[in-house]
Amino acid sequence: MDSQPGLTATALVALMVELQSAEAFDPARHRVYIPPQIVTSENL
Repeated sequence: MDSQPGLTATALVALMVELQSAEAFDPARHRVYIPPQIVTSENL
């Protein structure tokens, strides 16, 4: 399993910047979804 930490960090920093100007936190709108990636010897 690869949790893609670079993509996660980028998405979370973008969310924090956006929340500085947002009126309120909306869980549905501000959801960060990073798809899991399964690494096997066939797709390396």
